[in-house]
Amino acid sequence: MQEVGEQVEVRLRTPQVTKFYSFPKEDVVLLPCNNTSSENLASLFLESLLRRVEEEGSIKVQRITVTIIESAGQKVSVTQCL
Repeated sequence: MQEVGEQVEVRLRTPQVTKFYSFPKEDVVLLPCNNTSSENLASLFLESLLRRVEEEGSIKVQRITVTIIESAGQKVSVTQCL
């Protein structure tokens, strides 16, 4: 087991694993989701936008839509009406 930062650890499950990836800590962000699917990313971005709108207070918004495009013909959208 190898600890990475305060919240992430990497466990070796089989001895056949030969690849290793390393990134500088300042270049990595731990996202609060179980995977980085387009659906999860769209929801995270929407939540972030909603917080910013609430903090600003003076912005008049009726609806926010976030669309993530994976590739041609593949996209996901999430919408929140306020």
